[in-house]
Amino acid sequence: MRFRSIVCTLHRWLGLTSGLLVFVVALSGSLYVFEREFRDWLDRYRHVDPGSGPLLPPSELRTIAERQLPGESAARMYYQGPRRAAFAQFGNIKTQNYKLVFLNPYDGCVLKVKDMNYDFFHVVFSLHYRLLLRPDLGTTIVDIATLVFVVVLISGLVNWWPRTRAVIGQRLRIKWRTVWRRRNYDLHNVLGFYVLPVSLVVALTGLVWGFAWVNHAVRWFASGSWTGPLASESAAYDMPTPTGSPIQNLDAAWKRIAEDHHDAEELIVFFPSPSQATIRFVVNPQRYTYYKTDHFDFDPITLAATSGKDSWGRYENATMAGIVRRANYDIHIGAILGPPGKMIAFLAGLVTASLPVTGFLIWWGKRRRTKACPPV
Repeated sequence: MRFRSIVCTLHRWLGLTSGLLVFVVALSGSLYVFEREFRDWLDRYRHVDPGSGPLLPPSELRTIAERQLPGESAARMYYQGPRRAAFAQFGNIKTQNYKLVFLNPYDGCVLKVKDMNYDFFHVVFSLHYRLLLRPDLGTTIVDIATLVFVVVLISGLVNWWPRTRAVIGQRLRIKWRTVWRRRNYDLHNVLGFYVLPVSLVVALTGLVWGFAWVNHAVRWFASGSWTGPLASESAAYDMPTPTGSPIQNLDAAWKRIAEDHHDAEELIVFFPSPSQATIRFVVNPQRYTYYKTDHFDFDPITLAATSGKDSWGRYENATMAGIVRRANYDIHIGAILGPPGKMIAFLAGLVTASLPVTGFLIWWGKRRRTKACPPV
């Protein structure tokens, strides 16, 4: 009984202190689950008629895109299949200068220049990821709140656990025809129990990005090593003979990759930069998931394949640690199970967002009754 009392107190006060953050993060995460599907449906400029000629190389599309934003340099180029626009990315999703320039990949026609700071889904992501605060501050707050939420979930299960078999049925269904306080209690207790497995998985996968020790723990769990490789060594990729010009080499490497993966739904070109001295290509065979992507890195001068301990490599060469780590985002949003998994994640996010509300009402109702009827 004393153990349950301690757990109940822990659950109550951790829930009250983190409740608002959990509400915001869960609701925004739920809204973001179908982000890519909604963009494809709503943004008509993302679609093009398939051309009869070849796709323009990344260096040419990059030059056209950079003319639209003088003084800024494109970091990546996305090719998204024969019926979709290509787009150049400036900055990244975690920075303030995040912009996209959409282009027809066949003739280079500029379709849209978009400042993502005013994009609905980007605002939702920023709210979920960093509460619209400075990245270093906002992400730290969200990471700590997520860690607290995991404790709240586990303590909630302990509180829910029935003392006798006779009351199991009461803990598994909501009693609708009763006073609102009892309905609210059941909404918190019963829905919290059903959503707990999904919410726990979502929270834990979120912690993989938030804390290095969680990321290392996942590697250890999957491979038995804290720093186990994400992919086994693979043979050198058959690249064309380098010309000596990094830009020409990049276009030649892109052409070879595109030919070898002509059925891929997404091909991302990472341009060399001071922080990333290699040419990188990411090939994704499935548009709405990420775990099956192939990653290729090449020296921009020699086109020799490069790799390191943390290189993702090809999906077919991924170690168990690499497979688990690759799937983290898809598990986080439910995409690992396809559209049904995303719907589960979406509904679980809504239910999770309701738990701080119903929990607060339970606490407030008990507080008012205590004040109205003080013990004698």
